[in-house]
Amino acid sequence: ESHERPLRVAMLVTRFPNQSTPDNGIFNLRAAKGLANYAKVTVVHLRAWLPGRRPIEVSKVEGLPVVTVCVPHVPSCPRTNLFVYRVLGWTLLRHVLEACDIIHSVGADFAGVLGSTWARRAGVHHVTQVIGSDLDVILPLMRKFRFVSGWELRLHAVACNSQSLKQKFLALYPQAINVRKIWRGVDLERFRPTGPEAGPLAAETPVRFLFLGGFPSYRGLPYGSNTKGG
Repeated sequence: ESHERPLRVAMLVTRFPNQSTPDNGIFNLRAAKGLANYAKVTVVHLRAWLPGRRPIEVSKVEGLPVVTVCVPHVPSCPRTNLFVYRVLGWTLLRHVLEACDIIHSVGADFAGVLGSTWARRAGVHHVTQVIGSDLDVILPLMRKFRFVSGWELRLHAVACNSQSLKQKFLALYPQAINVRKIWRGVDLERFRPTGPEAGPLAAETPVRFLFLGGFPSYRGLPYGSNTKGG
């Protein structure tokens, strides 16, 4: 039996459920709860400041400690918002980040760049994860920002949800270390359902549906560009 303390993880997210929008970022809540089975997780939720919102607030969501930090944003100005968060966010979060072992930034975009800066200042490790929109749209845009240069050198591990994304990330950042392919689904070569179908819809005709999603619009790109891979 191990008597070592659990790993302390600050999970950096830009979307997370709250009282006003309980369904916002529900997937991040599920990921945090799963990670909490193996580590001591503190969720750090980055939000835009609005009148009535406190700069920093501590709460619990389904048993998870959540530190919500609100910093003024300028619409459609990611360069300015990153800079403000680097300065004000660090002032508000320093005590939280210096008490963790690893910063896990959800998304190699806004949160990922901030995570690298704050991990360096706090003297802790930093890991992130990459999806298609990060790599195809946001990171190429953010590479133009002078103070973003070199953020990948402060990454200790990167999870990509496909082999293709891993190769593209390394092509963009060849000096990054520990870049791994970690699928977000089930490997059907290893896990196959067996036995009779079950559940209330087992005897029903399969439902056919059209899924429309993953076609974001970003500054400098035509509306509805298929950059996310919907």
